[in-house]
This record gives sequence, structure tokens and C-alpha cells, in this order.
Amino acid sequence: MTEHGQQLPNSTNTTNDGQPKELRESTDAWIRRAMLGIRQMHLDENARREVAERLF
Repeated sequence: MTEHGQQLPNSTNTTNDGQPKELRESTDAWIRRAMLGIRQMHLDENARREVAERLF
């Protein structure tokens, strides 16, 4: 068992789920951009067609 004095302090640069803040922020930004793109394709046939042409 580790003595209290030998324990490392908790990092203040992590989120509650243990992920580094930078990773969490970049993941949140990526998800926001993806959701905006999905919404745009849902509402705009031309946007959907452009994505389809790039994919296929």
C-alpha cells in the first residue's frame, strides 16, 4: 500500500472522466463541426450532393 506522502497529486489538467482537457476540447469541437455538417446535409440537397461526389 502506498503511503499518503508518496501519492502523486491529482492533475488539475483533466476532466471529471479523466481525459486531458485539450483532448476533451478538441473532441467537443470535432463533434460540433460534424453535427453542423450533418444538419447542413439534412437541410440542403446541394450540400449532400457535394459530399456524395467527394465520397464516391
